[in-house]
Amino acid sequence: MKTSEILINANADNEQIGFHLQQAAEKLLKAILSYNKTEFPKTHNIEDLIEICNNNNIKLFQKIESLTKLTPFAIEFRYNFTNDSLEDPANYLKTLKAFKDWVKVKLSI
Repeated sequence: MKTSEILINANADNEQIGFHLQQAAEKLLKAILSYNKTEFPKTHNIEDLIEICNNNNIKLFQKIESLTKLTPFAIEFRYNFTNDSLEDPANYLKTLKAFKDWVKVKLSI
C-alpha cells in the first residue's frame, strides 16, 4: 500500500496505481482465507475471493465490495492493456488502509 500512496502523491498513471491497489486488496483477502484455512484457486479476481469468503461464512470488512472495481488492474498492468478509468485512487487507498487495520484485528497481529 505504501507504493500506492507514493504513486498517488506523484500523480502517476492510474494503471500503476490501480495495479498496486489491486495487489493489496488481493493479498489481504488471501490472508483472511489462509487464516481461516480455506482453500482458494490461483486468481487475481477480487470478486471471486470475496465469494469464496462468503461461501465459507467468513465475515468481511463492510466496504469490501467497493474494491471489486480494482480487479481489471491485475491483468491490464501486467499485460500492457490500458485502462485509465480508476476514479479517485486516494479513496481506494483509504478503504484499503481501513481494510488492512480490520484484517490485523481479525488475525490478531
